[in-house]
Amino acid sequence: AEATRVEAPLTARALAIGTDADGPVVIVTAEVIAVSEAISEAVRALARTLLARHGVGDVAIPRHARGFPLWPEGWVGSLSHSAGWGAVALGRRTRWRGVGVDIEDPARMKPALWSHILTAGERRGLEGLGAAEAGLGATLAFSAKEAAFKVLSPLGLASPGCLDVAIVQREEGEFGLRAETPEKFPAVAALCGRWAVVHGRVLAVCGLRGTYSNSLS
Repeated sequence: AEATRVEAPLTARALAIGTDADGPVVIVTAEVIAVSEAISEAVRALARTLLARHGVGDVAIPRHARGFPLWPEGWVGSLSHSAGWGAVALGRRTRWRGVGVDIEDPARMKPALWSHILTAGERRGLEGLGAAEAGLGATLAFSAKEAAFKVLSPLGLASPGCLDVAIVQREEGEFGLRAETPEKFPAVAALCGRWAVVHGRVLAVCGLRGTYSNSLS
């Protein structure tokens, strides 16, 4: 399906999306940091700042042996960075089993990659679009799948690869995901997501609500 460009408002330092009590909180740094190690630490510092705003004192955000961040008690979260931009997603554990965030530069999503990251149906949906629109659609699909993986993998739930799942666009700025084989990836249908274009980058955040039961996963 065609992706609609949504330019989200950006403050001097951060963008907030979904800051209502029931939704994940997402902020995107406006700092451009060229060194990957530096931006990784900057994103963690941003996460600590956001936690502090919610009354959580200065805490470490260590890395699990499998690579995902470990959050303080009562919180779930996710980190992402790409081409000098970073994103943080946070949610209260009372409402969310997990959240994931991904930020991508459409310029990196070359058509040669599409057969590796998009299902056949998704590729057909991009046919006939202009190069910019098709690139945005491909980037959104990939970013949504990356965000979904960051939700499911830390929870030990079955996590699909890019070709195992397709994006389903809903109302403007919202998306869901559909597994090609739902019986293998039952949690996918329960994921809810939001997205925006921020200074040319695609931002996707995905969440699995705390009411989800993994008895079938």
